[in-house]
Amino acid sequence: MRTTHFIIAHLLLLSLTSPFYVSSQYDRETISFELNDSTFSNGSTYRVVDRLFKYDILELETSSFAILDSIAAFLIQHTKIVVEIRTHTNDNGDAYSNNLSGKRAHVIYKYLLEKGIDSERLIPKGYGAENPVYSSEEMEHLTEAQLEEAKLYNRRTDFLIIAGGTAP
Repeated sequence: MRTTHFIIAHLLLLSLTSPFYVSSQYDRETISFELNDSTFSNGSTYRVVDRLFKYDILELETSSFAILDSIAAFLIQHTKIVVEIRTHTNDNGDAYSNNLSGKRAHVIYKYLLEKGIDSERLIPKGYGAENPVYSSEEMEHLTEAQLEEAKLYNRRTDFLIIAGGTAP
């Protein structure tokens, strides 16, 4: 019951804050950063919980261009930063979803290349259903609306700084 209350409170808090970053059960200890910060540590993550792709296909949503353009501008401004592009899917964990996740990471990779980011600074990796923000057990007690919101967080994209960060 306590977990259910945490998730509901967490989702309520998230609905009142930025749609682009969420701290998760998987990585509560993760250091996060915002695109307007001036210091970045290796291991910091920028999380996009907005849906970047159309459902079940590799085509980017039109709304994702502004988000990815902001990330490109950030990387152009911070030329030493290397990021791993981590795409995630829902918790079904089948081979199809895992494959789709990897292909989506490559779509973002290609988009950022077209915006002028060097390929050596981008490492695309699909994680599929690994490391969900909300596990299937946690989602069992959610309302339909909360469940859809939780699934959106599981279908996230993370940009992890793996090199070139500075000490905070």
